[in-house]
Amino acid sequence: DATALEKLAADTGALAVPTDLASPVSVRRLVEQTLGAFGRLDVAVNLGDGIPLAMAYEIPPMRRAGRGRVVNLAATAEARKQSREAALACASTGVSVNAVVPGPHVAAVMVRLCSIT
Repeated sequence: DATALEKLAADTGALAVPTDLASPVSVRRLVEQTLGAFGRLDVAVNLGDGIPLAMAYEIPPMRRAGRGRVVNLAATAEARKQSREAALACASTGVSVNAVVPGPHVAAVMVRLCSIT
């Protein structure tokens, strides 16, 4: 719901960018608007079938900055494999990529992974 998203963004100081995670144009716009609003992209949380496309646009600006955290909610073996491949490719860049399997305490794990400095 766009109205609820805008209200949440206003209440939290976040940026609301409705995004179609299956559309490269839409995902690129999300990353570009984030960079335009905040000057950098520190953390990205991805889920579902959109993981590879999202990482394709999120990781390059993080690599240029020499830092960043990507946490993927990876329910499938394929998503975990894609996350592992991205993690290996980013190993010496200052960007970490992790996959978290959905479960009872997943929120706490994701918050911890996003906040590691």
